[in-house]
Amino acid sequence: MCGRIDGRIAKFPEGERLEFTWDGNDECDPAFGSGRLMLKEGEAEGEFKFHRGDISGFKTRRMGGKRQ
Repeated sequence: MCGRIDGRIAKFPEGERLEFTWDGNDECDPAFGSGRLMLKEGEAEGEFKFHRGDISGFKTRRMGGKRQ
């Protein structure tokens, strides 16, 4: 899957998160959907949703190095 995202930061009682829509392709087929990303002290957790399809969750964390 590859593509572009367009989003905004939304504020919630539990913190801020990036809410976005995306478009691109998945195995050379056009695809689009939405998603969210919540940041917490050097970690991020979120999901990509395919329109009328699967939901893929992910987690990531910062691994050293300087922030630019």
